[in-house]
Amino acid sequence: MPAEDKDLLAQRRKLIGLGERSISKSYYPELQQRLDELERFRSLMDQGNDAIFLVDTATGRITDATGAAETMLGVRPQKLIHRLFTDIVHPETASRIERLYSNPLAHKTMETLLMLKGGGIHPPVPVEMTIRIVSGGVFNKAVVVARDISERKKAEAALKDYQETLEQRVQERTRELTLSNERLQAEVKDRLAAEALYKEASERADAANKAKTEFLSMVSHELRTPLTSILGFAKIIEKRLNENVVPAVGPENAKALSSLGIVSENVAIIVSESRRLSALINDVLDIAKLEAGKVEMRLEPLSLAQVAGQALAAVAPLFKDGGPVLSKDLPADLPPVLADRDRLIQVLVNLLSNAAKFTAKGAVTCRARRDRNMVRVSVEDTGRGMAEQGLKLIFKKFVQLGDPMTSKPHGTGLGLAICRHIVEAHGGRIWAESELGKGSRFHFTLPVAPG
Repeated sequence: MPAEDKDLLAQRRKLIGLGERSISKSYYPELQQRLDELERFRSLMDQGNDAIFLVDTATGRITDATGAAETMLGVRPQKLIHRLFTDIVHPETASRIERLYSNPLAHKTMETLLMLKGGGIHPPVPVEMTIRIVSGGVFNKAVVVARDISERKKAEAALKDYQETLEQRVQERTRELTLSNERLQAEVKDRLAAEALYKEASERADAANKAKTEFLSMVSHELRTPLTSILGFAKIIEKRLNENVVPAVGPENAKALSSLGIVSENVAIIVSESRRLSALINDVLDIAKLEAGKVEMRLEPLSLAQVAGQALAAVAPLFKDGGPVLSKDLPADLPPVLADRDRLIQVLVNLLSNAAKFTAKGAVTCRARRDRNMVRVSVEDTGRGMAEQGLKLIFKKFVQLGDPMTSKPHGTGLGLAICRHIVEAHGGRIWAESELGKGSRFHFTLPVAPG
């Protein structure tokens, strides 16, 4: 046992009358037992984590301290005896503690720093300090229990740092969301403005399209009426010239009629051009109605072989006098297609006529094959073909391939555009394949009739 502890034990023995002369007295064993119990209790208190101090309220000095004080302050408890308690706490709490000494019922808990006045080998220790004033008779003490809260303070500091970091992140995220929301609102505003402009433009386009259709219908009607008269009278003149006038005047007067321009050839030109102008007017009317959706398709199950036969018969005159050979390849087991008879004939006649125009020699073939729930119809020729860039344009309105400076136009440029509208109105599609010098192949599909 260290000398200091022995001295302390001797002092305690002396205080309770256990000097060398009193060993033989009868009360000695009981006092010795109590002293041993007190030492065991003291030992237990010294091993605790909390530092316990007894402070004389009259002088403010420490009268006793447990072993945990050494852990916190770095000095042995005996070195703290008779020292002012306010010398081991933070100066800011010293005055608060001194005011408690005069209150016999004081019971206070506070947080402070346990530290030696003038510095020490240990840094200040944060503690939770409970002070209770115990008064009774000559015993006027302040019992002070100091609990080390270093870990709690570290946890609180870490939590505070985390909260500050989290708050900073929340603020940053809030700023980002605010900016994103502002951008989104701006985009929504721009989109609404664009939609308003689009709606206005669409309405204007619809109005313009309607006006265009009405204008074309009106103009076509106004043109068709006089054209019908011109064509009718030209046919009458042609007939009378050939049947009555020319035979009546005789060969000797034919030159006189020729000098006046009254010959059947000139009248034939009038008839031919009148028919071409009539076809142009019909094409313009068709494309206007198809684009406006005013053409009602009378769909019904049709035999493709029968309809194709009608179309082939209609274009047969184009394949005479040493021109291309017209043939067909239509299997007998083809299923019926769901289509409008007149419009389907219109598409076939258009494709076959185009093939005849661009095929001086060779062959033009109309084929058909089933392709799952569709029937694919093809018109193939061995004519001059076309370049790849031409394939992207031929189904547009008023497009005519070829050099306009060296070749005469072969039509209005509306035929294939009309075909595209008709086929798409049936739920099919139309396309072309071609190479220069190797002919062309036009394909379109039609749905198989149910059942």
